[in-house]
Amino acid sequence: MLSLRKSFQSDIATGQPFSLREAANKRGMENNVSLRVLLEIMRRYTFSLDQFTITNTRARHNDTDYVTSFLQVGDNVYPIENRFMGDLNNGTYGIGISFEDILVPDLDTRVIFNFQIVNSGHSSESEIYGILGNAASSLASTGATELGEIILPGTGSIWGAAAKYITNSIVNILDANCDGIVAADQIVVNGATLASWTEQGQHTENRFYPGIDSNAGCGSNSKYYVQFSIKHGTFTPQ
Repeated sequence: MLSLRKSFQSDIATGQPFSLREAANKRGMENNVSLRVLLEIMRRYTFSLDQFTITNTRARHNDTDYVTSFLQVGDNVYPIENRFMGDLNNGTYGIGISFEDILVPDLDTRVIFNFQIVNSGHSSESEIYGILGNAASSLASTGATELGEIILPGTGSIWGAAAKYITNSIVNILDANCDGIVAADQIVVNGATLASWTEQGQHTENRFYPGIDSNAGCGSNSKYYVQFSIKHGTFTPQ
């Protein structure tokens, strides 16, 4: 299976128009069961929000953190994932959000993966998730135009632009004390980029999000590092 994977991965990673089925036919492998399984695996990905590290909280002592993550593949929007992380001081904390075995059918299929982490100790959980969910969907649908081309490559953080955009969207839960957005990002790629990123295995990034200004009386601006990963999924033939 590994040798089959290497045989096709180099072709996929070029980003050029490429048919896995045609390539299989040329190799005389059109009826190979292992190949059929491999082709499905190579089109499936797991998108994970793994963990974050706080080296400086937004509040003077503990941040009360909530996490929301959004995934869209082509026209398919997946259910938003939420996590309440609790009252946290400096340290590293596992998130454990994953969108597993997601089919990305073509090399030019557009994928949008975004997340937000907010410190909010003065609103209900349901209100926070509702507003963050709306902000995540809005960021995905309008970010490409309103935030500019900075998000299109999907290879760097849009934190500066996203923080302002999201803060305006979630102002109703940020009106007390040291509440505020502490990390947010949006990764916009296509199937070809995913193939390239995962050519050697799991693709992992750990990005830094320097805090935006907080109210007087809070601590110094927050410092968060967030790790996300993308890897090939699994497939069981019927």
